[in-house]
Amino acid sequence: MKNTTNNTDTETKALQTFASRLFWIIFFILFSILSLFFLYFYFYHLFQQRKNLLYKKLNNHVLLCLLITDYLLVQTELPLTIAFLIRNRVVIETKNFCVYWNYWYYVWSTMSIQFSMLTAINRYLLIFHKAYLLKYSVFCHYLPMVCIWLYLPCLHLYFIVFFPYGNTNFDYSQVWCGGPQFELIRAYATYDTIFDTWMPLGIIILFNLIMITKVILLKKRARGAIAKWKKNRRMILQLFGICCVQLIGGLPC
Repeated sequence: MKNTTNNTDTETKALQTFASRLFWIIFFILFSILSLFFLYFYFYHLFQQRKNLLYKKLNNHVLLCLLITDYLLVQTELPLTIAFLIRNRVVIETKNFCVYWNYWYYVWSTMSIQFSMLTAINRYLLIFHKAYLLKYSVFCHYLPMVCIWLYLPCLHLYFIVFFPYGNTNFDYSQVWCGGPQFELIRAYATYDTIFDTWMPLGIIILFNLIMITKVILLKKRARGAIAKWKKNRRMILQLFGICCVQLIGGLPC
């Protein structure tokens, strides 16, 4: 009787694990297809009107960087996660592949968060301090984008690729092979968590709250302020949408 009960529990646990994996497989495949459809549509639209949308409007630059990082994450990293869920094992069971997978995931996922942060700051400046942003566009607009493109790949090159693994064995039965080994060192893990994830999410929340407060105050004032709200309404709603999606994914972690 005891053996029968244990077998039943084991089978139930295995079934639940498979059902959970099946749910996430369907979820990821469905939303990756939708994401890629809209990303390709946006890139096509941007290419068709590149002179007006890309070269003349600052508000499209950071958004384009964000979409490129999300595109690379969905197109190149997400299939590895889906393949893992299908096999319940890492696709290529080697240390080099685990290092590559961790590096690729960490670079594009943290870069997506940081470009969302920059989008929030950029939208705020464009709406409420456009003259200041245009005057100091090199320091307030272009330089931060370049810094993000350089900072995160170089940081994780040091944290993940050149990390002294020694005889460390990766777990091929875990997603991302169990995660990068630098997370086992408190100082490295704390720095990465605070400065690459928590701080950008905090800045996103802060600038959205400032934006909401200013919009409410503006709508209570003169007609000129209402006209300003209507002029920038699409930009504000776009920012809220981007930041809400990023916060839904980032805040639980």
